[in-house]
Formats: sequence, structure tokens, C-alpha cells
Amino acid sequence: MEKQIAVIGGDLRIAILAELLAKDDWKVLSYGFEKYSFQETSIQKIETLEKIGEQTECFFSSVPFSKDGIRIKAPFASKEIYFEEVFPKIKRGTFFAGALKEDWIQKYQAKITFVDLMEEECMTIQNAVSTVEGAIQKIMEETDRTIYQSKILILGFGRIGKLLANRLHSFGAQIYCEARKQTDLTWIQAYGYQPIPLSELKNCNLTQFDIVINTIPHLVLGEEEIQQLNPNCFVIDLASAPGGVDREAIQKRKIHFQWALALPGEVAPVSSAEFLKQAFDQVRMK
Repeated sequence: MEKQIAVIGGDLRIAILAELLAKDDWKVLSYGFEKYSFQETSIQKIETLEKIGEQTECFFSSVPFSKDGIRIKAPFASKEIYFEEVFPKIKRGTFFAGALKEDWIQKYQAKITFVDLMEEECMTIQNAVSTVEGAIQKIMEETDRTIYQSKILILGFGRIGKLLANRLHSFGAQIYCEARKQTDLTWIQAYGYQPIPLSELKNCNLTQFDIVINTIPHLVLGEEEIQQLNPNCFVIDLASAPGGVDREAIQKRKIHFQWALALPGEVAPVSSAEFLKQAFDQVRMK
């Protein structure tokens, strides 16, 4: 039987993924790509979700699926796509996306098997690699000094924080890492970085840092901490919504700031699409 998949919304990574699937002998239906020109002419653009058809039992959508919990991330669509219009049209099958919410899953799990690719360990590691490379690119573009000998504070010591510390340290930067857990603080010290407990963040002389990078998806750099920052520093927030930096407070201080969401799709869409394809194939083989 012919393999058929519907790709519903998504950024450049997902568009490239659709082409990779087409090259892998999938019959690909796409919805929400009216503004994108596929190189693979076999990809069929459908105008309505009703045209998905009963033969389609595999679906792929945005990673992350939605920013606001209402609309699917679909920058190439001619109109907004609401997830509540998508799931009722699916009669059965497996739905692949990223950062799926539990209430969506519970509501439709009787007919749809949901696979959250952001919970696949290999995918999250590969995504972290792309994010870190994108963050370093942003730092080089947005600052007027070398990473070498810069004092850099990294907030959070998860996958992205660990990779950032490793890569930036190799450039010769002085690395300071904030963490909450004592085990993380011990590892930070063992790697040769300067550990900063979360409870001591306000008292660690924040004015010394040339670059501050946040990876924590809840408020860490609040108004009090922002008041202490060097006015010439660069602050970049890599965390998903709602982010970890008080954007109003940092705007008032006129500190150079970027909230850099979805960096893999922006700086390395081809590699990111290949990572998604690998994760998709690995899940299907389980």
C-alpha cells in the first residue's frame, strides 16, 4: 500500500521535511503552504482539510505545534490555522508534532495516536545543538567584541546550557553558569566554569558580564536583576514562552536584547529537517 502523509502547517523545517518524505517515496499532502514553492513537484497542496481523505493515517505538523495554544505555527499559510479545525477532520492515525499539550491529547486520543517529537531524547539533543549554534551566530552578529575573554553568564544548566558552556568555553570565554540543583552546581565547577546558585544571582555582581544567555522558560532575570546589568551587555533569551527575561524592564533600560525563538528553523533549516526525519523514522520503527 502506498505510504501517505499529510503535512499540516509548519515553518521552513517542515517544508523541507515534506520534500525529504516525498523523496523517500511518501505521497505527501500539504496544507498551509500556499506561500511556499516546493521543489518536489509530487507534493500535492490541498485547499481544505476535508481533502485529506481516509487513506491518510499519518500526519506531521509544526515543532512546536502552537505558540498560543490556539493556532498552529504556519508562516507559509494564506490564513491562520486553528488546531480545533484540524483534529476533528482526522478520522484516525498518528499525529507527529512538537510540544503537544496534554488537554489536546486527552480530547482526541480515542482516534489519534499523538507523538510529541520534543519528548524524543535524540531529537531534543539535536535540537539543542542547532539552538546553540544559532545562539553563537547571534552573539557574533550582535556584539562588537570577541567571544574570547568575554564574561558570559548562562542561566540554566540543562541540555542547551551544557552545550553552550562547552562551545563558548572552547572560544576562550570566561563562563559562569547559574543553576538551582546542587548536583548541577558541582558539575559546573567540575567542568571548570564558575557556578552561581539561583539564590545568589542577585548578589553575584551582574554588572561584570558582557553577555547573558537565558535558557529557563520562566522568569529568572527580573527587574531587580536587570537594574544591575552592564548597560553595554547583550542579553539573549533562548527559552520558549513565556521566556525568562522581563522584556518590559530590559526595554526600559535600553539594554541590547533578543528573544531568539525557534533558532533551529532560522539558522539551520536543512539540518533541522533531517533531524526531524530521523526522529520520525525512529519512532515508526519502534
